[in-house]
Amino acid sequence: MMPVLTLYGHAWCHLCAEMADQLSQLSSEFGFELRNVDIDRDLELAGRYGEHVPVLCCGDDEICRHRLDSEAIGRLRVRLGKNEPCPAGHS
Repeated sequence: MMPVLTLYGHAWCHLCAEMADQLSQLSSEFGFELRNVDIDRDLELAGRYGEHVPVLCCGDDEICRHRLDSEAIGRLRVRLGKNEPCPAGHS
């Protein structure tokens, strides 16, 4: 079963779109499915994240916020390299 990463953000957010593009380029190399969640459709998520998006999660574990930098990619590589499945996350 392929791990699922969840990207929380706003549909109108350029940083969210940028991170989604970066992740789509990494998905075949790292072997994960990306699930995009528009927090504007969920009051709890909007309250939790507000303007502090994008937020990339593997299950309940936050990988990074705002930018997918080299440290975040390293954390992602370790997490996925251990073959630890990421639950679907919050909906």
